[in-house]
Amino acid sequence: MCQRGFIAVERGEIMSSENILLQLVSECATLRELIQENTREDKRREEILREELRVLRERVLILEEIRGESVREERSGVRKRKTNFPPSLEDVVAYCLEKGFDAGLARKIFDYYEAGKWHDSEGKPVKSWKQKCLAVWFPNAESTMRRYKKDEEGLSWLK
Repeated sequence: MCQRGFIAVERGEIMSSENILLQLVSECATLRELIQENTREDKRREEILREELRVLRERVLILEEIRGESVREERSGVRKRKTNFPPSLEDVVAYCLEKGFDAGLARKIFDYYEAGKWHDSEGKPVKSWKQKCLAVWFPNAESTMRRYKKDEEGLSWLK
């Protein structure tokens, strides 16, 4: 391009600097319009996507109401605990006998938690009755059994 706006050669054409400036201004305006149009299209796409998402959420809520359970919980991978809770007296007796304790202790354990609606002494719900047996009842039963055995041995001379 030459100085003072005389001539410029572009694409094989001879143009003045004023014409080049006008062409650049025109191209800038065209680019601005394209950007605005793309922005409008992006906004339209975003609105369409938001509407589709809203419809999908409504469908999920309808499915949850129909099935009576949360579809989201199934998809989250959270496993539901398979338990027979609260246990029956037979379950507690079988567990105590398996661990070497008598049915009387099983009856005490069952009656205690059944009376408290399966809450512990602090009012917290019992999540694992077998764990409560191991942690609370069995150690106490073992110490009580040892005490009775000592008493029986101490009193054996009376027999």
